[in-house]
Amino acid sequence: MNTTALICFTIISLALLVGIFITKTGGFGRFSTSVLLLTAALIATTFCRLLDLVDSSLFGNIVFAIVGFAGGLISNKIGA
Repeated sequence: MNTTALICFTIISLALLVGIFITKTGGFGRFSTSVLLLTAALIATTFCRLLDLVDSSLFGNIVFAIVGFAGGLISNKIGA
């Protein structure tokens, strides 16, 4: 376990979550909630990967699923 990487990732994750809450509009709509949940899933998965609780192939699959879901949100928002 690389302690420095874990500390750095914790700081980056907290800054990311604070940035999301500062820049988002009021309330929790469909897209705000989705961005928050996708970010939380990515942070949790990356923490597990840093602690060697998740294999790299499973981590890659989860990241691709998150990217695919986010792409669907973007294309749905453009079409709406």
